[in-house]
Amino acid sequence: MDPRLSEYLNALKSRLQGATEHTYRPALQALLEGLAKGLYPSGNVKVLNDPKRTGAGAPDFVVILERESTLYENPPPLILGHVETKALGIDLDRLRGREEEQRERYRKAFPNLLYTNYLDFILYREGREVARATLDRRKGKSLIPAGEKEVLVLLQRFLGYEGEKISKADALTAQLAAHAQLLRAAIDQALQSEEAKEDLEYWQEVFRKSLLPDLQASEFADLLAQTLTYGLFTARLYHRPGHPFTFREAFWSLPNTNPFLKDLFQSLAPKLAEEPRIAWVLESLSDILERTDIEAILDHFARGGRSDPVLHFYEGFLQSYDPNKRELRGVYYTPDPVVRFIVRGVDWLLKEKFSLSEGLAEDKVYFLDPATGTGTFLYHVILGIHERFSSRGEALWRRYAQEKLTQRLFGLELMMVPYTVAHLKLALELERLGAKPQGRLAIYLANTLEDPDRDPQLQEVPPFLKGEAEGAYQVRRHQPILVILGNPPYSGHSANKMDWIKKLVQDYYKVDGQTLEERNPKWLQDDYVKFIRWGEWRLAKVEPGYGMLAYVTNHAYISNPTFRGMRRHLLRTFDEIYILNLHGNKRRKEKAPDGGPDESVFDIQQGVAIAFFLRYPEGKHRDDALARVFYADLWGTRGRKEDYLNSTPFHKVTQVATQAFSGP
Repeated sequence: MDPRLSEYLNALKSRLQGATEHTYRPALQALLEGLAKGLYPSGNVKVLNDPKRTGAGAPDFVVILERESTLYENPPPLILGHVETKALGIDLDRLRGREEEQRERYRKAFPNLLYTNYLDFILYREGREVARATLDRRKGKSLIPAGEKEVLVLLQRFLGYEGEKISKADALTAQLAAHAQLLRAAIDQALQSEEAKEDLEYWQEVFRKSLLPDLQASEFADLLAQTLTYGLFTARLYHRPGHPFTFREAFWSLPNTNPFLKDLFQSLAPKLAEEPRIAWVLESLSDILERTDIEAILDHFARGGRSDPVLHFYEGFLQSYDPNKRELRGVYYTPDPVVRFIVRGVDWLLKEKFSLSEGLAEDKVYFLDPATGTGTFLYHVILGIHERFSSRGEALWRRYAQEKLTQRLFGLELMMVPYTVAHLKLALELERLGAKPQGRLAIYLANTLEDPDRDPQLQEVPPFLKGEAEGAYQVRRHQPILVILGNPPYSGHSANKMDWIKKLVQDYYKVDGQTLEERNPKWLQDDYVKFIRWGEWRLAKVEPGYGMLAYVTNHAYISNPTFRGMRRHLLRTFDEIYILNLHGNKRRKEKAPDGGPDESVFDIQQGVAIAFFLRYPEGKHRDDALARVFYADLWGTRGRKEDYLNSTPFHKVTQVATQAFSGP
């Protein structure tokens, strides 16, 4: 028998009496370190067992390779793998409850993971079991040797792993989600620890005062986990080649287009580095990101259509990280054909109905997406304006984009991941188009639906958070927004329950002053209804007092009797309404008029509709008249609908429309 295994077995035998799971760790640590010396003669591999880390839910051991560099002082070590131990003799194939949930988390998060009960060993690579071996079988208080060759091969394979580059977006998304889950749990535990919670509670209070007044501890852990995860991802995309990547210095790499994220990292990193419950996850994630082939990942950002990176870095992340949160906030990716059709429609209506000959490119047209998500609508506005400049020369485009364009684009977003991705996506696209932004993008972390006059209590919060809240206030109250567009969230079980917007929506509970007699009017509190009501309020009550609301939403409000007060209110607020009903309602089992299938353009149950609500300037707007309504249906398969949206000019749709949007 190999002398290192013989020594290991003797150490296990000497600890059999009164042993616990922790009793054997020194023996396993010595075995791994002894084997590592044979693989790395320089002796720069260490097997670390930190009780503070393991007490926070981390794997029992981390194996690191200390690196030397002539370019970088004290380069961070490279993580080779993680080891999780279970009690001697426990059946690793029959873990239950929390232990099995833990293994699933670890398998997803750690590309090189060893599970062992000190005698049986299972090696996982990239979440898949790739090898297993058994060293001995226990019989009473005796250990009977067996399988030492297979165990040696497995352990050397584990220790010899130096990492594979991640080059596919979905693989990276899975890693980001897995580490975000670990971060959320680590932050939760730190908040319950007397020695660690003070700093974290301070930041929870900062976010509560400036942005989210009802923020609870679990929600804060979630927000911070997502912020740190996608902040590191953003920093890695901008990281300078030739230098190791570490979360402690990530803020240096974060772009100036998102000062909130940059300043937050600069403030938090030193404190988090001192908290072992959290620091180990950040170290592991930094190591994963350093091994990522960023050029291959960036290639996804350059592609369009169904391979849009949003699909990977937003929906994919959220689906893996917390699918329930996606439903609670009504978060769904908007297909590009829908977005392009809406942006083209806005362009045509600006020219034909508002007499703005430059359409999207008109200097006085300010755009706002109040539920920005990952910035897809603003992204296509940029593309539309760039197309207008394509014949005028790149120099003119560059100057215009840097001096004027970014001052005309605004966004509000409540969820941290899409907020970060929106900043990243728009900045990268402007760079690709040769117009690298010079300052921050006007996308703010805020809840659109909260009271626009609420005092956010900014006296004791950091300056960068003051800037975020104050910027959002200016967008809500003072920016001369002419076009509000986007895909507001759909959720009947709305998480947006602020008194101000609930009161505003009460206008939809009446028809010409008479209260609706509805047994179950709860669907009037759906998020998309609130965003329509908010857009209506913003265009009618805030300067300039006119403009256009262009949304894709649930289509229930078009004909459902519950929404008759909403329809009447919209008819009185606006002058013209254009609706393209895309149908696809699975709950109603809708069929096309010819009996063929009718599919949604979204991966959801509800049918949807695109609507443009136009309110004209004073003098042209008639307060005493109901809006003219233009309506058209689009039936069929998802592919047919997407083809139609991609190829049909907006004015062709309006030509076949008829008045069908009824009042009460």
